[in-house]
Amino acid sequence: MFVEEGCDRDRTDKTRRLARLLLVWPSTDLEIAATIDYGERRAMSKGDLLDKVRSIRPTRRRDSIARAHAEWKKLVREMDVPIKSVRR
Repeated sequence: MFVEEGCDRDRTDKTRRLARLLLVWPSTDLEIAATIDYGERRAMSKGDLLDKVRSIRPTRRRDSIARAHAEWKKLVREMDVPIKSVRR
């Protein structure tokens, strides 16, 4: 199953394009996006997710977490990258 899904050319190309775009993101936004993606794998509301990310990353303000959340979801959806947590 991993080989079939992991080696899909289209998915691989989309993921590479996403990685290139993320090279210019500030490290703090990348950190928040990674935490958001981790948190979104659990079923919770957006507000609960932002609160959870804030509890994991207490030095980050809620408004910066919300902004990074919106940017991350927008980018992944526009690029049609197969990231399951964003697909919901």
